[in-house]
Amino acid sequence: MFGYRGFSFLGALVLEVLILVYVFCDCNLSNILKTEKFPVTFYILLIICVIITAVLFYHGKIGYYLKNFLDKHCLSENTIRERQRNDSIEKLQESIVAPQKESSVTVQEIKDKVIKKKDEDFDKIFEYMCREKYELVISKTQEKLNDINSEKKEFICRFILYYAYIDSDNDKFLNDAIENLIKFIPLAKKYGTEEIYWEVRYNLMVAYARQERFDDIKKENYSYINEIQDNSKISADIKFRCYKMQAFIYLKEKNIPFAMGYFDKALKYSESDFDILFNMALTYYYVNNDVDKCLECINRIDVTRICDNDEQYRLFITMQYYCLSLKKDYFSAYRIIDNYHKSIANLSNKMKGHKAYIAYKVNKFEEAKRLSNEVLSSIPDATSSNVRGMLFIREERYQEAYDNFKSIINEFIDENKYFLGEIYYHCSYACLKLGKTEEAIDYFNKAKETGYNDFDGDYIVDLDIAQQGHDLSEEMEKVA
Repeated sequence: MFGYRGFSFLGALVLEVLILVYVFCDCNLSNILKTEKFPVTFYILLIICVIITAVLFYHGKIGYYLKNFLDKHCLSENTIRERQRNDSIEKLQESIVAPQKESSVTVQEIKDKVIKKKDEDFDKIFEYMCREKYELVISKTQEKLNDINSEKKEFICRFILYYAYIDSDNDKFLNDAIENLIKFIPLAKKYGTEEIYWEVRYNLMVAYARQERFDDIKKENYSYINEIQDNSKISADIKFRCYKMQAFIYLKEKNIPFAMGYFDKALKYSESDFDILFNMALTYYYVNNDVDKCLECINRIDVTRICDNDEQYRLFITMQYYCLSLKKDYFSAYRIIDNYHKSIANLSNKMKGHKAYIAYKVNKFEEAKRLSNEVLSSIPDATSSNVRGMLFIREERYQEAYDNFKSIINEFIDENKYFLGEIYYHCSYACLKLGKTEEAIDYFNKAKETGYNDFDGDYIVDLDIAQQGHDLSEEMEKVA
């Protein structure tokens, strides 16, 4: 019943109790029988030891139950969904706040671009840049900036500062970097190349994004987009980044139509970008409940570009699985998750639960039982518990199935309406087989309210007959 871990846990507890007793009896075994009452300190230490041991042996389950308890009692279903979307939006923000810089620019090329004749002071600054001593570059350049009275030399100083701030990638310089960018933009337009000018303007928005100054981004980006959208000289990458940034702002504001419109515009310049397509898929899935559109976005992702990124590839597979399951294309869903399983060393417990569910749906019952048992022996999991309950029903163990589904309803936050509807349906099925007609009808109605409609024909007929008999019985009671 306990398994190896359970017996080890009990053994550790017994050992801890014996050690504490021995210590509190002055390390003398003969005093143990003479001790009638232990001090409060003994019990406090005993409780602390039990807690620590439980955490060491069952940290996965304890963490899961704690998170589940907090989610269930502190967060609504909509908040849970919102948090999942926010996690994805944060990843999108991470991809946006990376500064745009010419990929092949070297220190020597920067020097060649801005200095046409020898200048010993600037030579020393560029030497610091070569050694990646950015704080020295910044301080020395700012000192020089304070002493100059030439607009052209100010352009050179701000150009150097511009690249120093980017290469240092240190947020402690962010306010100074923004101030430098604002002053550098008109100088870049006058003395720099067009490419540098547009790059600097874009990076001002990146700096705003790092400080989450979204109103400033919108104001700057409106002007920027208005100027670049019909400008053939502007690179496709810059246009892509601007539309992506504007979509991100609208997504943060929950202005879904505008966010999707800007995402769609950005995809014209990078048609298989993971961040955009995945966020569009999530929006269709969670906000619009449009599984077809969600799957369409997922299928547009270029798998060859994400297969080396474990996190992105897992998210891609998971969303494909969800969509195909909801479309009842179980064999395709199983093929995808099985191929993913073969491509990696170990599946996470969450993914094992998904595979157990889909294995049941394609009649691979032994695999479903094995995988769900593996997960549930490690952590509580709603999907695996659902599989276990379905297996109980298949084996006609209806009381165990009923207890199982009631436990899921009481303990787990509903991950989506379809999932909750399926649990209600299975619970109703078990109730019907146990003769709990009134409860079966109640759970059936709850399943319908979620939009679930994948009911078995035999179940519907049996429920209808039972309901008619239940209604007739109630009428007879009223007459009597």
